[in-house]
Amino acid sequence: MNTFSTLSPIPGFRTWLLSKIQSCKKGEDSNILKQTEEEHLISILQDDDILIKSKNFYEHLYNLISNNSWIENELLANALQTPLMRLCAQYLYLEKRRNFAFDSVANFHLRNGASIWRINWLADLSPRGLTNSCGLMVNYRYFIENLETNSTSYQEDFHISAGDQVMQLSSQAKNLT
Repeated sequence: MNTFSTLSPIPGFRTWLLSKIQSCKKGEDSNILKQTEEEHLISILQDDDILIKSKNFYEHLYNLISNNSWIENELLANALQTPLMRLCAQYLYLEKRRNFAFDSVANFHLRNGASIWRINWLADLSPRGLTNSCGLMVNYRYFIENLETNSTSYQEDFHISAGDQVMQLSSQAKNLT
């Protein structure tokens, strides 16, 4: 064996995402979607009676995410891929609790010296996977030669080691906020 990697759940992502959408719904936050993404999603949903009745895009998005019905619409699922991947990177890499990763699974792996390597789109379509993380999963990669350095850097300096994909997505998320 040369490569040590996990395929891990992201148990708190959907709950965190729904709270961000709730903030948008209340007008407290408006930076979770790019304007072009919001416009594209609205165009997909324009014939949806619920959207027309609610007159609030974020209210409708909240309902779609909370009942997992978005996964049944291929166009909608495809349109949500980029924003959900970016928001997941934000959740895993940028969101903190006492300077450590907000996500408990991420915190465990990072304390053990792993890197947040890659976010995987629709990797767990089970009811539990959709309910916990909108079907997303994450790879934590363990580079044997970097374990001690990564672990110490995380625990003492709160630095998270991450792969290129996660860094690019989290950078995009940071630019929106």
